[in-house]
Amino acid sequence: MTTLTQEHRETTPRLARVRNVEIFAAGTWHGQHFGAAELEQIAENFERFSRTVPPVIRPPVVLGHEEDQSWLRQSGLPAAGWVHDVWRDGRRLLAHFSEVPALVAQLINQRAYRQVSVELYRDFEHEGRHYGWTLRRVALLGGELPAVRGLADLPRAEFTDPETPCVLVTRAVSSTASLDSGARRQRIWACCERLLEQGKLLPALIQDGWLVDFASSLDTERLLRFGEDQLNQLDAFLQWLESFPPLVRFSERLAPVPQQADPALQSVLDYYDRHAAELGRLGFPRERFIQAFQRSGMSAAEFLGRAS
Repeated sequence: MTTLTQEHRETTPRLARVRNVEIFAAGTWHGQHFGAAELEQIAENFERFSRTVPPVIRPPVVLGHEEDQSWLRQSGLPAAGWVHDVWRDGRRLLAHFSEVPALVAQLINQRAYRQVSVELYRDFEHEGRHYGWTLRRVALLGGELPAVRGLADLPRAEFTDPETPCVLVTRAVSSTASLDSGARRQRIWACCERLLEQGKLLPALIQDGWLVDFASSLDTERLLRFGEDQLNQLDAFLQWLESFPPLVRFSERLAPVPQQADPALQSVLDYYDRHAAELGRLGFPRERFIQAFQRSGMSAAEFLGRAS
């Protein structure tokens, strides 16, 4: 006999903001000189076109300069955030980013994305008038080098209370749910481990268990349409994770673990030993954790997700 209970879960989107981002600077870039007047023009045009109702332009934050933004498109996210304010401070142009999705914020805080690059309209035209330099969007850069040199690294993202109301989800749970849940978590951890080896996830993104807990809460019965595909929420989320660009470029061969660990390796070893019970329970044996670090080519601080 199956016993039914009601599970009530309040789900709210986790959003973040990034404040005081240096997005542009005075100088000569791609053969074009930008001085204080041009920076002021960009800031003024942002105010002019983004504060109307509806906005004429609402510059998004995107991942890289690719036009199709396949990573965001496949995830169903409209953007990696939105430019909220723009102003000139001396020879720098600064901005606040708002409504940054949680996973993008995690990537920023783990330093997968460190710098930005703006895209500008040279002479934006609206209703027959020309307004000059106008912000189109801001790209977060990982391994790409920005054309504008000397900008500060991205500040850390700060999580905010969601501005959208809570959504109450009610569903029936059978007495076999614990078995289904265990199999589901095993599947999710296998996916995360594979993505870790491929360099698409950093250990710090999953060590606290938040990612797996979130994936485990997703519905596996009701089908939703994603483009031309019909998927349940869990399958759609795992496909989105699979679509991540590599955050870490692995070397061709794995060097053996030295008998005398260097300071960086020792730092990773110490980290694992301090979290051995939790990492082991989550399916990360010590040897695999160390191998992932050796293949990453990252510093210990970057690999462990610590602020530089």
